[in-house]
Amino acid sequence: MSEFEFKGTIYTDLADSLRSQGFEAGAEAGNVVFTSMPDFTVEDMKAAAFDTRHSNPKTIPVKLHRLGTVQVAITTLRLTFQERDDEEVTGYYETPNWYLEGWIVDGTSTHHDQRVRAYVYSDGPNETVMVEEVEAQVIPERPHPTAHIRYARESR
Repeated sequence: MSEFEFKGTIYTDLADSLRSQGFEAGAEAGNVVFTSMPDFTVEDMKAAAFDTRHSNPKTIPVKLHRLGTVQVAITTLRLTFQERDDEEVTGYYETPNWYLEGWIVDGTSTHHDQRVRAYVYSDGPNETVMVEEVEAQVIPERPHPTAHIRYARESR
């Protein structure tokens, strides 16, 4: 895991949106959804999900609040098609976004107890889909269903 010091503001005003994407508030103080630019491609994500082994997992780098960049072995990967929100076009965007879960892998062992969830925004025509943004958090050990979900953004 890389060293990381977050110096930005922590917000709570997107709790409903984040909850609808699968995020949860946690009783733990450091449980924050962190939004960042990706360090992986859609192809990297697919390879980590479908071309991997338990004893030697393929991973993707995910940035987390307080932990910095960690390597995540994917255990769940789900497509999510987002509804269009403009008045002139109805239906769904053609390019899917992705919801994933996995465990943190460091160089010496796998930490099945440290699980991560992420929502990956992608865009572009299907042949050249690009990952635009990633929202990620450590899955809370003690979820708090009615608390505000806290989030922070990577400085750009």
